[in-house]
Amino acid sequence: MVKYSNQQYMNDARQQSRNAELIIDH
Repeated sequence: MVKYSNQQYMNDARQQSRNAELIIDH
């Protein structure tokens, strides 16, 4: 398993939510 650092995890979560917003927006 890949072990995330907190910073990587936060960045990934932020990117996921941004992608979700883009999908909802269209």
